[in-house]
Amino acid sequence: MLFTPYTVKQLALKNRIVMSPMCMYACEDQTGRVNDWHKVHYPTRAVGQVGLIIVEATAVTAQGRISPQDLGIWGDEHVEGLKELARLVHQQGSHIGIQLAHAGRKAVLDGPIVAPSAIPFDEKSKTPDEMTIQQIEETIAAFAAGARRAKAAGFDVIEIHGAHGYLINEFLSPLSNRRTDAYGGDRDKRYRFLKEVIEAVKREWEGPLFVRVSANEYHPEGNHPEDYVYYARLMKEQGVDLIDVSSGGLVPAKHRSRSQATRCPSPSRFAEMPVSPPEPSVSSRSRSTPRRSWRTAAPIWSCSPESSCAIHTGLAPRRRSSEPPWRRRSIIAAAGKSRSLRKGGRAPVPAAGHRRPGSSKRAAAV
Repeated sequence: MLFTPYTVKQLALKNRIVMSPMCMYACEDQTGRVNDWHKVHYPTRAVGQVGLIIVEATAVTAQGRISPQDLGIWGDEHVEGLKELARLVHQQGSHIGIQLAHAGRKAVLDGPIVAPSAIPFDEKSKTPDEMTIQQIEETIAAFAAGARRAKAAGFDVIEIHGAHGYLINEFLSPLSNRRTDAYGGDRDKRYRFLKEVIEAVKREWEGPLFVRVSANEYHPEGNHPEDYVYYARLMKEQGVDLIDVSSGGLVPAKHRSRSQATRCPSPSRFAEMPVSPPEPSVSSRSRSTPRRSWRTAAPIWSCSPESSCAIHTGLAPRRRSSEPPWRRRSIIAAAGKSRSLRKGGRAPVPAAGHRRPGSSKRAAAV
């Protein structure tokens, strides 16, 4: 199933391999603009036959960057570089999405940072300013402006980052949202900020819309999968097309289990809910090799045939460039033949019509 086509809204992907958005911290000039490094990194994964490539967390405001080296989409000056990036990925037959993000209290920047409540992430972190209603409205407008620029740049998918302890996740959680106004309190009030972000983005964007969530905060007083099934129903009613399921990141992890380290809650937890995810979902995994990624992806599909698998580390630029593309190696692993590949055996061409560019073994590998 990993290599079968997948359609979300009107977008037809050639397979279910999704490159999950991963922060690269590569904007050395701190302008948030695409540079040559990005123009190599993302199209290289397209050469490796990834079906959908989602660009890293891209800040909708300069204040909302995780670090000064993050990509940005807070100004019209960012559109030109993002448009070139989309063109390069499309040229290799893949589709491209972008993750719109605001770091909230997890921003590591000079100057003030903001959050739903003035609660720092940990004892070493800066205490954020509690957002005023005006700041909330301005941030919602910034997400909408980011969606408008993403459309102008030619992206196929927008993902709203509501996970890993960043601003939207902070509004959703009772651990980080202690507000007593319309944006804090019970689940519906804590959802209001995300609700208004989705509404604002949809006014600018007609294409596939994803939302990433951290479906377990691993804290007894935090949100759990049951809470996110409730939120998922609300998102479905708003017209969200796919929910990208991750976990953790809201509070410091003291004793992380292996399942927490993979970022993906057990799919069986969702299967036991009144709805098993109420719409297509992507489960994000951070395993490093195709063999392991295949093993962790299998139970996701057994839970829901509408799922895809988003791979983290296996698609990050840490592996030797001489290795065969990830998609090719994962076909071997799925067939139980990974040992011959590790010994230097040639990987078969995975699909008719796939042409490896050039003759060098050092050609761009995923």
